Amino acid sequence: MGLRKSTGEIMKALVCGRGESLVSYKDYEKVKLDYIYLVNEFNKFVFQDSELRHFLNTKSKEGTKIIQIINIEMAGLDKNFIDNIKLDEVFCTRLRHTNESHWWRDYFNQDRFANSLGVKVKPQPECLEPYMNIVGNSLLVAILNAVLDKGCNEVNIIGSDFYESFYYLDNKDEWSSSQWSDENTKETQERLKRQFNQVVECFQKVSFSIKTQSTFSSNHQNCKVKYKQKSN
Repeated sequence: MGLRKSTGEIMKALVCGRGESLVSYKDYEKVKLDYIYLVNEFNKFVFQDSELRHFLNTKSKEGTKIIQIINIEMAGLDKNFIDNIKLDEVFCTRLRHTNESHWWRDYFNQDRFANSLGVKVKPQPECLEPYMNIVGNSLLVAILNAVLDKGCNEVNIIGSDFYESFYYLDNKDEWSSSQWSDENTKETQERLKRQFNQVVECFQKVSFSIKTQSTFSSNHQNCKVKYKQKSN
């Protein structure tokens, strides 16, 4: 339903969350990628980690499309980030606003950065709509975009630690949302894992791979889980 017709070509995406396992980006330096998704606020990371900035710019020069997914707060875009990282597209987690009472139809200002940064923030394509009721965070929306809109049949996920670790480059937990009591709970962690597996189950012909610093597991044959050692 809404899945782009396969051409037989391998289309690879790297979906980057903000957990400590984001360090795994180094494993993809020599991997040809069609798309890289940056989920939510990456403006801090690309200036804290010059190697990450170099990785993204190198991939862009190789022809990889860099896509930013931002949430309803639309945080993470600023001039330094835009000037240093070539973003090919910027999406909000939401679909276009309608009178329907669903969180993914909530209003957001698409023109918020049009004058200041020259960036148009687009709603998610309508082909995602049938699956939006099973997702609860921006990372899963990015995965749906990669599969449904871009036609990716190989999706690699890093930096998704389901709130079981700090954010990347934040070992002191100075600004991680992992310290927020409403997210750093067993219930939230298990819900996000369950939703991740539901998305995997929906697309049996897509190969998923996740490198994570969490206790996430999957029984689906199309999903490989590799556990990343926590950094000291």
